[in-house]
Amino acid sequence: SIAFKELLEYLHSNLPEAFYQDKADAIQALNIVLGKFARGSHGMIVAGQNKFYMTQAPEMEKLNLGGGLEALRGYYTSVRTSVARLLVNVNVATGAFYGDGPLLELMRHFKEDNNAQDPRFNAKLSAFLKGVRVETSYMKSPAGGHSKQIKFDYTEPNKPTRSVTVEEYFKIAYNIQLKTPFAPVVNTEVMLSFAARIPKDNAESIVNKGMVLLGLKSGQSQAQLPGTWNLRGVRFCKPTALPSWALVRAGNPKFGFEQPLEEFVKGLKNYGMKYTAFKMTTNFPLMPEETLESRLDNFFRQIGAQRITLALFVLPGRSIPKPLYSILKTCGDVKHGIHTVCVTEQKWKSPDYNANVALKINMKLGGVNHYIKPEDLKPLDSKTMVVGIDVTHPSPGSIKGAPSVAGVVASIDGMFAQYLASMRPQQGRVEMVAQLGDMIVERLDVWAKKNQGGLPAKIIVYRDGVSEGQYQTVLEKELTAFQSAFKKKYGAQNKWPQISIIVVGKRHHTRFYPTREEDAAGKGNTKPGTCVDRGVTMERGHDFFLQAHIGSVVSMDGVDGVTPSIHSMD
Repeated sequence: SIAFKELLEYLHSNLPEAFYQDKADAIQALNIVLGKFARGSHGMIVAGQNKFYMTQAPEMEKLNLGGGLEALRGYYTSVRTSVARLLVNVNVATGAFYGDGPLLELMRHFKEDNNAQDPRFNAKLSAFLKGVRVETSYMKSPAGGHSKQIKFDYTEPNKPTRSVTVEEYFKIAYNIQLKTPFAPVVNTEVMLSFAARIPKDNAESIVNKGMVLLGLKSGQSQAQLPGTWNLRGVRFCKPTALPSWALVRAGNPKFGFEQPLEEFVKGLKNYGMKYTAFKMTTNFPLMPEETLESRLDNFFRQIGAQRITLALFVLPGRSIPKPLYSILKTCGDVKHGIHTVCVTEQKWKSPDYNANVALKINMKLGGVNHYIKPEDLKPLDSKTMVVGIDVTHPSPGSIKGAPSVAGVVASIDGMFAQYLASMRPQQGRVEMVAQLGDMIVERLDVWAKKNQGGLPAKIIVYRDGVSEGQYQTVLEKELTAFQSAFKKKYGAQNKWPQISIIVVGKRHHTRFYPTREEDAAGKGNTKPGTCVDRGVTMERGHDFFLQAHIGSVVSMDGVDGVTPSIHSMD
């Protein structure tokens, strides 16, 4: 049995050693009770952990994503513990679902959005259908029938209608030979625009619709508030000079770059950068794609021979294709050591867009864009190193055995502007960093090189991607790795630097909404720098929520959404 009285006594206790061993079980039980109303509602489905989606009108909100998929808007609920009380967290959730209906219709929709002539089509279709729930709706008896027995009328293009079996249909329509033909036959970017909404809309959905669907009490709606940002009138604190550089028109040799270049140059000078005219301008065709990588390789080799160290690529359209961007960066920055900067024809004229480009160029060239006075940074000082750690895991559909990649970045001096990196591949989907000690030694070596052989006296570590259940593992494994590096570089323990590890969480469901206009920014989010360290924080430890930036999440098609605060645990 679970004694909720003991749970509440634990939450009210001010003793640091207080502990309630059944806390997880108690929270799980409370979540079951909390979700009972929603689970019993007609048309409500449960997907994932405590996420509820209505599938019946008029409460249902959905959007067709194409390819047999649709997006549903629902709600997430969770019981959370805090200081001296229990909290209920409610947030908007969005999920992608298979459209209901006959399985063959689902496959047809998938075929319409994918190239059936692609040699990988069958493998993609198989992966798409993996895990789909299906049920029979036609069988007149439990015996049913299999794909060699059941027939229906089918009309091929430019051919008369004829009767075919299900097995024959799969072979004709999809060139798929059923591996188990005697088994019973069964029936059964856009996403971002649907999911990303301004805070006002999400708040009103939670208050006016979600609370009702979940059986909870509703409150009052929020107001939409304006906000913006720019870098006009600002100079970089340590501006650099453009080196020998090239202007590259990629894909559109007719693009007139004179006017955009004039605005770009004006912006660089306004930020304090020293402008030198490009050493060369050239055209680079993006087609054919099959030879793009080899042609880029040759191009960078040629401009490298002319001592060009930066190439500005002007790309057609409004957005930069990810495959092109990846190949360009790999060939230029990684292989040939030539800085690359990408701009698009439609955006290059914008002052705000050029401001972002200038920020990147100045940093790439070793400059410092902004600087905080030492007296305003205390207890940070010129001997403090800031470290960031994260692990990137293989995406769904990756080949079996694909590794995860662990990365470490660290500041190189007291300006906190330049961060150099180390990275290592490791066992796939393992979050703890395997070779962390070696990477920390590399970062300390760079610090010493930049600081006349000295080492940092303080180290602040920001660790991303760690769940609440892994906090202790971080202390047991990753803190130990730091201590191993300290032993190599500092020697005796009394010479080691002070260290603070802050676990940063972004994938949580806590959202903050400003209630006064003067407290809002962006599309109605709380102001950057807003810190919440009480009321909704954990009952033990030192955690806080921080709104880290302007608070306007923009999806790929420009739809704004609610910015989640950073949840940090020290």
